[in-house]
Amino acid sequence: MIIEVDRRKIRGFLPQGSVKKIAEMAGVSRGAATYWFSGKLNSRRIEDAAVKLLTRLNRDRERKLKEAGLL
Repeated sequence: MIIEVDRRKIRGFLPQGSVKKIAEMAGVSRGAATYWFSGKLNSRRIEDAAVKLLTRLNRDRERKLKEAGLL
């Protein structure tokens, strides 16, 4: 399980609207995803969805930087 401090760091890296996307990916409500980020709820499904989305966003960012010749 990802600890509360790390959850807050992850949320800081995510663009606006990501909590909703994570909730949809995990099949839970936005409130449940918000509670997970605040440390009030533990859920493996939400954690997996958050890590998956963060990984996808990082890959997209790296791809865009390579296309721009900045990497």
